[in-house]
Amino acid sequence: MEYINNKFKPHIEKLSINEIYARFNDNNVKNIYDNLLGVFYRTVQIYSDRIAIIDGNDRITYRQLNEFSDCVANYLDERADEFNDYVIVKVKRNWKTVGIIWGILKTGRAYVPIQEDAGEERIKSIMEMTGEKKVISSDTEVVNTGKTYNQKRVEADSCAYVIFTSGSTGKPKGVRIPHNSVTDTVLTMNRLFGLNEYDRILGVSELTFDLSVFDLFGTTAAGAALVIVKDNRNLALLEEKIQTNKVTFVNAVPSVIKMLLEYIENTTKDFDTLQTLRSIILSGDVVPHSLVEKILRNIPMVNLYISGGPTEITIWSNYYLYEEGKSILSYVPYGKSIANKTMYIMRDSKLLEGEEGEIVSGGVGLALDYIKDEDRTNKQFVNDENLGRIYFTGDRGILTKDGLIRILGRMDNQVKINGFRVELEEIESHLNQMEEISQSVTCVIKENEGDKLVAGILLNNGMELEKTAIKENLKKYVPEYAIPSIFYYLESMPLSANNKVDRKKFQSMIREKI
Repeated sequence: MEYINNKFKPHIEKLSINEIYARFNDNNVKNIYDNLLGVFYRTVQIYSDRIAIIDGNDRITYRQLNEFSDCVANYLDERADEFNDYVIVKVKRNWKTVGIIWGILKTGRAYVPIQEDAGEERIKSIMEMTGEKKVISSDTEVVNTGKTYNQKRVEADSCAYVIFTSGSTGKPKGVRIPHNSVTDTVLTMNRLFGLNEYDRILGVSELTFDLSVFDLFGTTAAGAALVIVKDNRNLALLEEKIQTNKVTFVNAVPSVIKMLLEYIENTTKDFDTLQTLRSIILSGDVVPHSLVEKILRNIPMVNLYISGGPTEITIWSNYYLYEEGKSILSYVPYGKSIANKTMYIMRDSKLLEGEEGEIVSGGVGLALDYIKDEDRTNKQFVNDENLGRIYFTGDRGILTKDGLIRILGRMDNQVKINGFRVELEEIESHLNQMEEISQSVTCVIKENEGDKLVAGILLNNGMELEKTAIKENLKKYVPEYAIPSIFYYLESMPLSANNKVDRKKFQSMIREKI
């Protein structure tokens, strides 16, 4: 049967709003480890000769991964004057990048992933915020001295990684996640998913995106194998990797799975290549009901999980499981809180049931803070007298009569492009700094092949500006996914009745043109 929370009976028993949420969040579980290194060394000890990573023709065992990460750890410690608390990693989709990340963690430092082709201004901004002046990548020459690295004790509240997301001020914001948050989430979700040493996980998420955190650490915690995909936009390659490696587990944004299913449908019309999949986790963006139905129809034996949650709550805060190929609800639920995490719907500091409000999260998975941004940290993370430390997500939602949270959209101008958070103000901020541009407006247009960022440009009088020049300038500051794919030159800005830039009006204008 489809999952419905049987603890949640607000219409049968007369419960106060506090009692309703106490039942909704009744999920405490004790996990053995509070840091990633404990998990890693346990796996190396038990599964040393099992395959940890499949990278093309390379089959890397946990013993080999451990030895290479020892080399990286020694390399970093020998250059302690160059690498401080954080190590910025230009991530490439290969096994050495995974080894570098484990090597960083072994030294007690935190890893900071950035795109391989990150622009100079973005790198400079991240260096300023972390205080680091050097970048490492899988191209960095690390000599294998054969020297074993002495294991260090890493405190539960020490930072494991920093993921930079889009910021409305024009600068990226760095979310600092501690060891205990990521370790607890990984162990909890592995238990929920039933992940084990026989599973093969498709590494499809970008390593700068927090879904990849589970691919890296969830795989290791289970002693499973991570199948690396060099080009996650190549649908033929995705299908081939699933088939040849008998992949059992895929964790991806909905658009990737949607495009993969459509590709197979338009080529072979045969979904046999996907039947090895035991679990699919869709998260990072709104999941269409039609996609759920398509997955359950064509891969009927799969466990389909809907999960979600911002980077600030560590990968996921919630889940919903579709079982036995059935969907009885008319909407796609956001679900309920996962173990050791809490969720609430609030408005004006009041808890709500059956009414729309802001989704608020708490529990073990909370981030430490936004790096070097005390004002933003104090605004988003609040110590509540009754609920403890909580994070205001900016997502709109409702706690339904089914005992499930349903997500309804955003409360601000943040959007999702293939799962990546993008602040429209950040793009506009960089556009408006160009001397040729008077003003700009951006929006997202939904199309079959995925969401598209669109920008409207109002040039200063007498100015000319090529679209290629706009893109080249943006590349310095924002990642590729945050660069609009379509630019329109405007004669005037679309304005609301009170003379503010009207994104909805701009969006309507664009829909008529496309």
